[in-house]
Amino acid sequence: MRPLVAALLLAVAALAAGASEEANRAGGGSFEELRAVLELDAQQGTRLQAVYRDADAELQRLRGDARSRGAVLTIDQLVTWQDGLRQRVKDVLRPQQLGLYEAWIEKKRRLGDEYDKALFGIPNATELKLKLGHAPETLDKVQAIADQAVADIRKRMAEMRGAGQPVAAIGDAVNGLRTDAMRKMADCGTSSEKLKFANYLKTWLKTPAEKLSRPEVDRLDRTMKQLELADGAMSDRVQALVAAILWHQEENATLRRGLGKELLMTLLQKRPEGEVWAALYEYGTLFDIHNRRIKALRDDLKSMLATRPIAKLVAEGVLE
Repeated sequence: MRPLVAALLLAVAALAAGASEEANRAGGGSFEELRAVLELDAQQGTRLQAVYRDADAELQRLRGDARSRGAVLTIDQLVTWQDGLRQRVKDVLRPQQLGLYEAWIEKKRRLGDEYDKALFGIPNATELKLKLGHAPETLDKVQAIADQAVADIRKRMAEMRGAGQPVAAIGDAVNGLRTDAMRKMADCGTSSEKLKFANYLKTWLKTPAEKLSRPEVDRLDRTMKQLELADGAMSDRVQALVAAILWHQEENATLRRGLGKELLMTLLQKRPEGEVWAALYEYGTLFDIHNRRIKALRDDLKSMLATRPIAKLVAEGVLE
């Protein structure tokens, strides 16, 4: 595991040591990240580092000018600064690297949209890639279906809320759009991919409590007994929230093992360094989805429980 640890430390060091976080984000990635993904040579690497240093200095000058006027930078100013930085990055690249750069930026933008799919209960392409190994062409089709489903759901919800429709009716409409999207996804890909997706959906549609492993089911039972909740309705709601947290935590543990294996194999097989960064961002996207859901679930629990049961949940690692 030493090569894996070394690679991760180098990645973290690269993020911390070079340009500011703002410049890294605006430029499409840190220097080390772009060096690996775009396969820059030494001369290009030196030029790119200078581009980032200049961008940082320019941003500081812009902020200083704004402060001197008692103002802050506008969105338009930041967009102009970002556009300028990305153009200077492109000026460093060879013609065959320009497409790779645009594709990398687009990949990260798409990863940033994956949370919306999870929020509306729609399988996302990143999870299907990592869990089922769907081919790129199949993932493109799935991505388009998921994007359209999110847009349709938002539009329908806005229309129904504007019309004063009850929450139950809105929920039914959303579930109908979700079901339609998953039906379309099931028709994508090869026969093998269709079978994998069908089996995946069997688990996807279960409740968190039904998806827990045996040890986590025992943990859920133990936790609920310790809470000693007398109100039946309250107990059922708390149990559902605790089960969801445990499931998201279990998913994160599975993802950590998957990421470790992926990075280790990338290093052992001496695959392109860009694959390390791709894996970090893809797995990181799913980590973010689960962590954001855990936070929301924990907030719900804290809002409905007294101090004593909260303390017990903290002791069990359910709350922090």
